[in-house]
Amino acid sequence: MRRLFFISLFTFASLATFAGVVLKKDTAQKTRIFSLSGGFIKTSLNFFKNYGEDTYSNGYGLRALFQPSETFRMAACYSSVEMVDIKPTWLRVNNSFYDLDAHFLMHFADRRNIAYFIMGLSAQYWNGFYTGLHDVDFWKLNAPHNQTYKALYFGGRIGMGAEIKVYGPISGYGEFIFRLTKTDVGSGLSDVVYGLGIKVNVANLNRNKSSKRRHSILRFKDKYHWF
Repeated sequence: MRRLFFISLFTFASLATFAGVVLKKDTAQKTRIFSLSGGFIKTSLNFFKNYGEDTYSNGYGLRALFQPSETFRMAACYSSVEMVDIKPTWLRVNNSFYDLDAHFLMHFADRRNIAYFIMGLSAQYWNGFYTGLHDVDFWKLNAPHNQTYKALYFGGRIGMGAEIKVYGPISGYGEFIFRLTKTDVGSGLSDVVYGLGIKVNVANLNRNKSSKRRHSILRFKDKYHWF
């Protein structure tokens, strides 16, 4: 755990140095941007229950973001993973994740692209049929065999992301995240998640000095609606 923390901290510091992202007082602007995003994720679900050679499954994620300043934003996320069989111990396993994250933003010199550090809270809903067969792992589940097992696990997550502006209010992003969870059989690093997706700035709620209008992508006659 300590090693992962320092690796993430070093990566964050390296990106910040490369980007030269210390905002000057005369260039920093207050902003209130509301965004929506969606994309694909690759997740191992939970290391405490999913062990084997190929532990990763595909899923999708949706989220709403609010950015109150140029260096910070919040994200409420929902992710769902395709139903999988972890044979022979688990069958028809469904997983959903609910996350609340803080993003600490670093702007590159071109002011279009950003890197960001992720810290947040996480909840995982596990629903699967537990056969109990060959469950000889160190973290063996103490539950009746051949029954549907449901659980909600809580924890946190830490990671890094990068965002590249594609066109107007549309950006592409990529992320990798370490998920730490307390489960019924143990606690610690439970997942490493990779994600790719698209983010769209829906509305800029900031009122600047030159205009009292609030710009929005939904106002197609607004010449500023592309931000």
